[in-house]
Amino acid sequence: MNQDEFLQLTFHKQAEVIFTTGQELMQREHLHYLIRLYSLNDFFVEVWFMPGQNNIENIEIIDENDIIKLYDIHLDVLDIFNPH
Repeated sequence: MNQDEFLQLTFHKQAEVIFTTGQELMQREHLHYLIRLYSLNDFFVEVWFMPGQNNIENIEIIDENDIIKLYDIHLDVLDIFNPH
């Protein structure tokens, strides 16, 4: 499934696809939301939750460049040359 096909799905079907075929990568908090990042084939999706309510508030595709900014990912150059 590519991004265009994903966007054609209903909200509930998008959630089903994410939770059955997506891979959860990491999470962050923003205001009162818990936001989880998922990988789906060749693109990334954020799922916005309101903690304590067990509801999905939003699902959106996110650009790889935004992931680096929003998730405060730091790459240590030594890790590249000395993998564990």
